[in-house]
Order: sequence, then structure tokens, then C-alpha cells
Amino acid sequence: MFKLNQSQTFEWPVKWKMPGDGKMLDCTFTAVFKRCDTEQMKAVFEAADGTRRDDDAVAREVLVDWKHVQGEDGA
Repeated sequence: MFKLNQSQTFEWPVKWKMPGDGKMLDCTFTAVFKRCDTEQMKAVFEAADGTRRDDDAVAREVLVDWKHVQGEDGA
């Protein structure tokens, strides 16, 4: 069954490779993103002067939390 979820956020798995001790490590975490409609997303990607915003600026706007992330101390 397909259900429409109208929550303000949604979770998405993020995967990447990171250099480790002599090999590449597979890394993952769960990102929590702000749910945006089409017009809101256009505004997120476009700066006030009409140029495209960089990835860092976009992430700061739509990434609201993350899960399954811990520091070296395990916290």
C-alpha cells in the first residue's frame, strides 16, 4: 500500500567512501531532510542574485538532523 506522508521531514540513507588505513572505508548515516515543495526547492538552490548556491549552503538549508553518527569516543 502506498501512503502519502505529509510530515515536515523525511529520512534518507547517505553512503560514501572515506580513506582509512590503506583502504577505502564504506560509510553510511541517515540524514533527516526538510520536506520542500518545488518552489521551496528552487529557492533553496538559487541564491538571491540568481546564481546556483554551493552544496554547503544547500545542505545547511535542508539538512535538519542525522542519525547513526558517532565520534571516536563512541558518543
